[in-house]
Amino acid sequence: MKFLTNEIVEEFMQRYRDLPGGSLLYQIACSGEVWIAGRGKVLKLSKETQEFTEDFHLFVNEGNQAYYFLGNVDTSEEHPQNATVKLGITEPHKNFVPHAHGVRHFVKSQGFSGCILYDVEKKKAVTVKLIPGSILDIAPMVAHSFYNRSGVPLVTLIANAGLGLHSDKYAITKEQAEKNLLEGIGRGDEHQICELINQLDAIERVFNSEHPENDLSLSEQAAIQLYELAQFEAMRDH
Repeated sequence: MKFLTNEIVEEFMQRYRDLPGGSLLYQIACSGEVWIAGRGKVLKLSKETQEFTEDFHLFVNEGNQAYYFLGNVDTSEEHPQNATVKLGITEPHKNFVPHAHGVRHFVKSQGFSGCILYDVEKKKAVTVKLIPGSILDIAPMVAHSFYNRSGVPLVTLIANAGLGLHSDKYAITKEQAEKNLLEGIGRGDEHQICELINQLDAIERVFNSEHPENDLSLSEQAAIQLYELAQFEAMRDH
C-alpha cells in the first residue's frame, strides 16, 4: 500500500522553496527518500539526480551512501574540522561491513534498523534493535556494524569528532586491520590489532548465522504503513 507519491511530496515541498536567508528544508519520506526545498527550487536528494552526483560518496561498503552537511570526505588531523555531520542512506536489508572508528560518533536512525556491538568485557557480539528516533553513541574503537531491517531505504544522521570517509582511521575494517599488520602500521600495537580482527570476525559470524538484517516484525511492517499514511494526511492537510 503506497499513499505518498513523488508528486504529493514535491507539491508539499514547493511551499518552502523560498526560505529566508537561503535556508534549506530537508524532508525524509517514510519511503526513505530525501527531499530538499529552498533557494528557489525543490529537489529529491539522490545519487541518480544530476545535481547531487558529486555529493554522494561510498559509505564504508556497497549498499551505503553518504551525503555531507558539515565537513567532508577529506576531514582528518591534516585537514581538521570540529566535526562532520552527514546523512547516510542504506539500501533495504543491507548492512555495513563490521568496522571500528578512531573517534567517538553518534548515529540517529530514521527507520527500523539495528547495530551489532562487540562487548569486550563479555567477549561477545551484542545486538541492539533500533527504531525511528533511536540515537546510538559509540565510543572510539568499538567494533560494530549497522544494518537496515526494512524493505525501504534507511536514512541515518551521523556525527563524529572530525574524521572524513577518506581518513584511514574513519572505518577500520578487518581488511584494513590485516593490511596494517602486514605493512607494520601501528607497530607495537599488534596485539590490539589482532583483538580487533577477532571482534570484527565475531560480528560477521552473527550476520552469517542470524541474518538480523531481515528481522522486521509484522507490527513494525504495519507501523511503516501507518507512518506513510500519517505523512500523506499531514501533507494533504497543509
